[in-house]
Amino acid sequence: MKTISLLSLTLLVGISSAGCVYETDDLVGTTVGGNLSPDTLAKMILAHDVEGMHEVISAGVDPNMAGSTSLPPLHLTAMLGFIEEGRALIERGARIDKTCVVPGPGAAPDDTTWTPVTTPLHLAAQMGHVDYVLMLLDQDKQLVDVNIQNAHGGTPLDTARAVLDQLTRREGLLNTSIETNKKEATGRAEPLDRMLARTRVQREHVESVVRVLEFQGAKTSQELLAIQLHAEIDADTNRNNVAKRVRELKQERQAQGRRFISQADRLQKQAVAPVVKDNSVTKDPNDAP
Repeated sequence: MKTISLLSLTLLVGISSAGCVYETDDLVGTTVGGNLSPDTLAKMILAHDVEGMHEVISAGVDPNMAGSTSLPPLHLTAMLGFIEEGRALIERGARIDKTCVVPGPGAAPDDTTWTPVTTPLHLAAQMGHVDYVLMLLDQDKQLVDVNIQNAHGGTPLDTARAVLDQLTRREGLLNTSIETNKKEATGRAEPLDRMLARTRVQREHVESVVRVLEFQGAKTSQELLAIQLHAEIDADTNRNNVAKRVRELKQERQAQGRRFISQADRLQKQAVAPVVKDNSVTKDPNDAP
């Protein structure tokens, strides 16, 4: 049984890479043609078996349906940076612009609510998969919006910059801790050095994503709001209206910051579930709230 683990650092702008289930018109994704199911497709992805992926989809498995990894196939490839597998899914109808959703407690003890969260482009940006980001932005089959927003209003550039800030701060803290442990001869400097090396590599990858997104004309959500505000100001000479929009923009920025912090705290406790047997039954929400 294979288990997919996220990086320990997943503090990001309103993004979850765990617990996602794709929005579809079907409530339940059952097995198709014998033992084939969304889990079969997930296993083909993990095995880098592109031919097997095509066979499973041809047999009737929906390329947009999540299995027990809780990640839709395209989201799974985006998280792992599997470019050829992602390209194959897009060729077979996987949607780049759809968001996955996360389950949460409902009003009643046995109820579950489904909350929209993120897109494949956000996930690839979060993980620092620059070549995967380029693949998504270079698609002929689907028009990709470089400023696509997740359910929290964050753009891929928001995500990449937020992760970059976290990795940069972590790098600084690790450097300080290493120096302290060397002076005190605690014996922990060597594992901290390894952790620092991994953090530095991840930070460099995310920096590359930021540069690629900016070159492609990506904006942050606040930059998009500012552009919208300037357009409204140009069209409205009423000072009261302009002042009102400025206040609204400030309030939205504060509210968005609170949402991002809350989501980041929750993400630290989440993980991706293992792929289970091919003949499992996978539940999928009908409509996200």
